[in-house]
Amino acid sequence: MAEASGAGYSIPLDDPGLDIAAGEEFLQEVFQILLEEGVRKSTDVTQKVCDWKEPQELRELLDLELRSDGEGREQLLQRCRDVLRFSVRTGHPRFFNQLFSGLDHHALAGRFLTETLNTSP
Repeated sequence: MAEASGAGYSIPLDDPGLDIAAGEEFLQEVFQILLEEGVRKSTDVTQKVCDWKEPQELRELLDLELRSDGEGREQLLQRCRDVLRFSVRTGHPRFFNQLFSGLDHHALAGRFLTETLNTSP
């Protein structure tokens, strides 16, 4: 087993160091939220273009502070829902902008593909 070392520690290179199954399950849940909240609701003419809140109210509704001990899975999923809920739905049929409007499903798939291949943080 090859090991990388430096600064007084070693990391086995044949161990991914992550729970792959849990990561994939988390991604599936996030994709489901994106599909429902980010695609379906964003393209539904009966939904609001934006659930407008004043900045101070958003600060109270969206706890976006970084924590040294991280966040639990359910909290992360809820944050995804909240961000989608309070964001402008630029894919909405009634959203118009001089540069873009509407959702292009093929372009969205391309962006997912690009982000999947670009794993740098």
